[in-house]
Amino acid sequence: MPDLSSWEFHASAEALKALTPPWRQVEVLSDDLRVVEGAVHRIRVKMGPIRLEWHARIVACDPPRGFTDVADRSPFASWLHHHRFISMGPDATKLRDEIEYEAPFGVFGRIADALFIRRDLERLFAFRHAETARLLAD
Repeated sequence: MPDLSSWEFHASAEALKALTPPWRQVEVLSDDLRVVEGAVHRIRVKMGPIRLEWHARIVACDPPRGFTDVADRSPFASWLHHHRFISMGPDATKLRDEIEYEAPFGVFGRIADALFIRRDLERLFAFRHAETARLLAD
């Protein structure tokens, strides 16, 4: 992996593929995965026996400090994801993911969230942060 900043890495098409954990099956449907305001990234995610499409639209882009996407189509009732890159000095950046979501199906979704969705998301983002650190290490 070439020497990249957090912004350059996350703004590249390779980031989505590199940050997908081995237990997730993701197929990239979009030809263009640039992180620019208005871009729509389309993927197909396998969750158990079901394949679901996810369309994430970039709604704000503030290089090199971060970007925000919303899900126009996803397994969630709503999804808002802020990717923050916080400078910690000349050679250090802290990555912060802030996610606001609502599980589908009302009370049943809230129960599913308490039982497994939240833990699954925590596991996913722990993997992504560890993998980002590994890939961007000198």
